[in-house]
Amino acid sequence: MKGTGAMLIVLATTALAAGALMAAAVIGKPVPNTVEPAPTAAFAPVVEDLTDANRAATLVAYFEPAPTATSSGGSGIVTEVFLEPGETVADGVPVFASDGVPVIAYESAIPFFRTLSTGARGEDVTQLQEFLADALDREVAVDGRFGPATATLVKAWQASVKAPATGVFDPTHLLRIDGEFAVATVDVAVGQSAPTLGAVILRGHPVVGDVAVTPGAEAGSYVFVSSGSRIGLTTDGETWRTSSAADDAEMIALARAAAGGSPSPEVQGASAPPAEVRIDGRLAFAEPVPTLVLPASALTGDTDGACAWIGSGAEFTGVPVRVSGTSASGAVTVDAPELAGEQVLLDAARHVGDRTCR
Repeated sequence: MKGTGAMLIVLATTALAAGALMAAAVIGKPVPNTVEPAPTAAFAPVVEDLTDANRAATLVAYFEPAPTATSSGGSGIVTEVFLEPGETVADGVPVFASDGVPVIAYESAIPFFRTLSTGARGEDVTQLQEFLADALDREVAVDGRFGPATATLVKAWQASVKAPATGVFDPTHLLRIDGEFAVATVDVAVGQSAPTLGAVILRGHPVVGDVAVTPGAEAGSYVFVSSGSRIGLTTDGETWRTSSAADDAEMIALARAAAGGSPSPEVQGASAPPAEVRIDGRLAFAEPVPTLVLPASALTGDTDGACAWIGSGAEFTGVPVRVSGTSASGAVTVDAPELAGEQVLLDAARHVGDRTCR
């Protein structure tokens, strides 16, 4: 029994020593006596501002060939040129004069190809009679037969344009055009021989056809900016078009420059842009529109499904927003009218976690 008692005393002594060491270890370290508080909610006002929603975009323009007017032939010397680049040629407009006789533009799908006099018949006689009716503003019997009445009308027209009144129609006194167009170049000059048959006399600007912009945009008026050029555009949400003839000219110059040609308007007609041109730039509203601005930290989610949070205390309500723009300062512009005048929760992700407003 004495042996057993001695062993118990030893064990007890060892346990007490171990307990003293553990107590010393615990007492030697600080013991936390507070709990980390929940983050304090901070809010920022939603600011009303204007934005042009400027963003990167790519414009694709498709071009049609420039209109031209080619000579019907003739003789003599050019004595006067009536048109200059930048002016418009249209039905009835004098283009140049040869030996003092004006050559007049006329709009038609079919050119006059022969001299017409009494006894002639055919579709070109019908076309001549229709032309004379318009040019003289008279009632004309259009029957495709060149008789005395038609000869009289031809004399009247010749007198009106200061041509010899012979009653015989000379097609070289006219210059056919497909339709009205702005003149880019005039390839005839005073002192030169009259242009030969088929020679190009007038050349217009390339014609802007279809326009596409990516990414797309909602219906409205916009401006596309690239390399210092500003092009006005409108869209119904699907189809794009230039806003004016001036925008067409700017588009042509920009397209030619993008394709490696000269952007100078004076030579646009001489070297058309390719049929299709792709241009990188930026798209913005033509006029700034009202928007709301708030700190980026006030949002949770992503640009396709973002939420801003309003409320007080620990109760926050999410408001769906559409992000329309961002800035280097950390602000975002949003489309969410219900946030006007509100205060939004900052560092929202920390407070609401994975909650969503959608």
